[in-house]
Amino acid sequence: MLINIVCKVKREVISVNKIKQIVYKVIKYLFKKDSNKVELNIVLVNNKVIRDLNKRFFNKNTTTDVISFNYTKYEGEIIISVEEIIKQSKYYNNTIKKEFIFVLVHGLLHLYGMEDYTKKDKIKMQNFATKIIKKLNICL
Repeated sequence: MLINIVCKVKREVISVNKIKQIVYKVIKYLFKKDSNKVELNIVLVNNKVIRDLNKRFFNKNTTTDVISFNYTKYEGEIIISVEEIIKQSKYYNNTIKKEFIFVLVHGLLHLYGMEDYTKKDKIKMQNFATKIIKKLNICL
């Protein structure tokens, strides 16, 4: 398993080591014996960058918390807007750390192949992310 984390923002809401620990746990849970094949880049950005990516690749001129790109079955990239997570944490009355972890797991579920195009799929992904966080005892 190869995990690269690039931080393009000044504010660290969770340490790179903690992110890697969480990613390793979740990847091992999702991909089981194939987890060693996973290669993943995680890039932490601001709202301007994620808005530009959302517009360029999905034709949506809005910010979002996470964008995932699957390149192969085991290779991908997760882009997370730290700025959006901070806003969402206030909206959902969560800690920034808790919101970040939830969004990170959500992004990993996209890498795993789950989609959230419909309301039903969104609820399914949210429930699965919550289940994983609890099952793996990921600190919130």
